[in-house]
Amino acid sequence: MRCLLFGNGYWANILKKYLAVNGFDVVGIIDHNTDEISFQKYLKEVEAAFICTPVDTHYQYVVLSLKHGLNVFCEKILTRDAISTRELYALARRRGKTLFTDYTYMFSESINLIKKKITCIGPIKRINAEIAQYGKFYPNATAVETIGVHMLSAIHYIMSDYSLIHFTEYGETNDSILIGVAGSISVYIRSSLYSNVKRRFIEFIGTNGIITANMMGNENVVEQYFNGKKTTYSFDESNNLGRAVREFNESINMHNSINEQISIAVVQDVEAINYDVDSQKKYSIHE
Repeated sequence: MRCLLFGNGYWANILKKYLAVNGFDVVGIIDHNTDEISFQKYLKEVEAAFICTPVDTHYQYVVLSLKHGLNVFCEKILTRDAISTRELYALARRRGKTLFTDYTYMFSESINLIKKKITCIGPIKRINAEIAQYGKFYPNATAVETIGVHMLSAIHYIMSDYSLIHFTEYGETNDSILIGVAGSISVYIRSSLYSNVKRRFIEFIGTNGIITANMMGNENVVEQYFNGKKTTYSFDESNNLGRAVREFNESINMHNSINEQISIAVVQDVEAINYDVDSQKKYSIHE
C-alpha cells in the first residue's frame, strides 16, 4: 500500500523500518521543506498516512489526511483534549477510513498475558508502574505525554476500563509521579526522562496475588500468588511497533473501536492532569 510519512525525525525513522515489511511503500515524506505542489501531488497518490510530528500538529494533519480519503496511523498522543480526539474518530467513521493511534503496549505479549490473567489474582487493590529513560525531550511536551501515556494505555487496556483516572501529579515536567485512583484501585505511575537506566515496569496487586511485567528483563512476566505459587514467562518485546503497524494494515477502511476507546481514555487522563497542574500554578500565583 502506498503511503505518506509526515515527519522525518526520531520516531519517523524508527517507524520506517517496519513499514515495508508490513505492506507499506513510502512514496513521500512531508516536512517543513515540502512545497505545496509536491504536497498536493503526494496526497493524490497514496492510500495511507503515517503521522510522526509534534502533538500540536496532529489535529490538522489527521483532518487533512482523512478529508483526502486516507487511512491514518498517528503517533501518540492523538491530541491533548478529549473533544478534539472524539472529533477525529468521528470524522474517520464518516469517511469510512481507519484512524489508529500508536499505542504499542496493546501489542505487547507481556501486557496481553496480564490482560488474560488479571482476574486470577482477585480484585485489584493497587497498580504500580514506572517508565523511565534518558530523553527524548520535546518542546511543550511532558514526560507523561512522551512516555507515561504508554502506562496509562496499558492500564486501560488490561482493565478494560476506559473511565477517567483521577490523578494528582508531583515532581516536574520531565520527571513526575502520578498518584491517583481508578474506582477503588490506587494507582502510582512514575514517568522520568532523567534516568540513566531504561525501565518499563507495571505491577497489579490483587487480593490473591501479584502479577508484574518487566519489559526490560529476561523474565518479562511474573505471576506470584500469596499461597506460594509462582510462574514466570519470557517474551520478545522488540517488535511491538511492528505488530501495531500490522494491525493497522489489517484494519484498513474499518473502525477499530478498542483503539478509539484507549486513545480517548488516555487523552482524558492527560487533559485532566494538565488542567490540575495549570490550576495549581494559577492558584500559587494568586497567593
